[in-house]
Amino acid sequence: MATRRAGNDRESVLIDATLTCIAREGISAATVRNIADYAGVTNGLIRFYFKSKDGILQAAYRRFLERLFEAAHGTIDGDDMTACERLERYLLANLSPPIVTRTACCCGPTSCPSPITTTPWPTSAGTGTTARPAPSATSFMRH
Repeated sequence: MATRRAGNDRESVLIDATLTCIAREGISAATVRNIADYAGVTNGLIRFYFKSKDGILQAAYRRFLERLFEAAHGTIDGDDMTACERLERYLLANLSPPIVTRTACCCGPTSCPSPITTTPWPTSAGTGTTARPAPSATSFMRH
């Protein structure tokens, strides 16, 4: 039993290293060698737990989705909220760190435009666009 637990812990470390590698350097940098460096292990150990690079990437994707689901649903548990409050909390959970961050959304720090401060907004006549400050995450829900 202790051996299986140690194996699960090692797998978890490898998956977390994969997610960290992707967040910091982008998906193209998620090589077995890079992931091994992030985890502080050898390439062979990754191959022991995962048959291929695709295997570890799929496991990392599943972990990311599990975290997304847990974060979103954990905020709406309880009977003391109205439907509007549940929706607001659900949206905030899905649009806030650690789920939505500059690095996570862009699949690496170098592929993001900088700075992200404005949103295209239609003009009153409906022709062309003009840049306006991006609305806060909750301003549209309060009106």
